[in-house]
Amino acid sequence: MALCAVLAVLDLAGIVGLWQHPGPPPGVVTTGTLLGGVTLGASRPASRDNIRALRVVVGSRVISALLGRSASKVKRQVESLFPIPQFVPHAY
Repeated sequence: MALCAVLAVLDLAGIVGLWQHPGPPPGVVTTGTLLGGVTLGASRPASRDNIRALRVVVGSRVISALLGRSASKVKRQVESLFPIPQFVPHAY
């Protein structure tokens, strides 16, 4: 349960990515933030043997994992379509 809570906090911290220049898509960030909030909200009752809350925690973590996987796929596809040139300093 502690691992789920730590992952939820990391999902909440992911909202900082909205203000990064080549950041993740806003839909992915907001959905991840909502899932992190749901996980944190349900983790305390789940630790007290509430079966419904445990199902919510597990479900939100599974959805978050699938969302993270698809986000990395989208990023790779965008980078393959629009390659970012690398800065190479000139040797003097």
